[in-house]
Amino acid sequence: LRAVTRTRDYFLSKISDLRRPKTNVRIIQVNALLKYDYLIDFLAEASPDIYTEIRDVYVESMSKTLHALFRTYHHQLSRLEIKVATRNDLIAIEDSSLRDVFSTKVNMNKRGDTFFLGDRAAVLDSAAGEGSSSGGGGTNASATATRAAEGPILAHVALAEGQRYPYEQIFRSVMMHLINAATNEYVFTRQFFKEYGSEAFTNIFSRTLGLMSEQLENYLFHCHDALCLLLMIKLTHSFRRIMKRRKINSLDGLLDRMTNLLWPRLKMIIDAQIRSVKNGNAKKLGGVELHAHYISRRYAEFTCSILLILNRGKSGAGSVMSGGDSSMGRGVSSNALASKASSSSSGA
Repeated sequence: LRAVTRTRDYFLSKISDLRRPKTNVRIIQVNALLKYDYLIDFLAEASPDIYTEIRDVYVESMSKTLHALFRTYHHQLSRLEIKVATRNDLIAIEDSSLRDVFSTKVNMNKRGDTFFLGDRAAVLDSAAGEGSSSGGGGTNASATATRAAEGPILAHVALAEGQRYPYEQIFRSVMMHLINAATNEYVFTRQFFKEYGSEAFTNIFSRTLGLMSEQLENYLFHCHDALCLLLMIKLTHSFRRIMKRRKINSLDGLLDRMTNLLWPRLKMIIDAQIRSVKNGNAKKLGGVELHAHYISRRYAEFTCSILLILNRGKSGAGSVMSGGDSSMGRGVSSNALASKASSSSSGA
């Protein structure tokens, strides 16, 4: 009885340390809990009630800790988000909406970079562990994409430096932390709680996974950035492959929910772009110009951006921009992408 009491007090004191701010959870797990896993086995045989109490206290503590950490981290990163697109960022938008109030000239700044991919596809390389970034000059945007590709965003550093990121990089950073935390917790619970490890893991992450789904739903409600959604879909597939290589399927449910949320929203945005082209009035879309019409440029940029994202990581990806009609024939058009989204959403 005395041994049971002392063992209970020891584990409860170490588990309480997990709730302290700025605590290195992994060190406590390895040096204070796993190091004495034979004691938890002793409790399971000598006093099942105390064993259950310790397991429940650990699950509750880690559940609250992880939920608070991911909620705070996402809130901090949301302050760094760049708003890339609005509901008015359509391919065929009337020329009058691009003019300033006190001028008859078109304001080129209002044409934005909604359809231009730039270095944003570098986020796929970092998620795949390749560590490379797409080409692109020495601009600040290129430097930002390169830094983001090195690892998850450090919120306090980014806030101090005034860095800004498109949402797919925020999504990637949160998800990278999530899959690493899930991997660590999966291994620990299996080693520490043995046959009850799977149940403990599920209870620990239930609130956090619900939070992730809620955050994604809140973002998608106001999202009009098709390129961001396509990048997030590819990121989701990449994270699924990572967890499969780790032989951990505990996040499959969350990744499925995310995919089923992303595809319908992408279809909605693609449909809006297609409708804008079909319903465009040539008389209201600007006059004849010496250079390419802005709608033609938007369509070309949007199509090339989609092709570059879809071919990212494939052996022939580099030929998309240089292969002429043959590469365009191998790619996927906006209409085909919309069809894919439609079939995915109907299957969900």
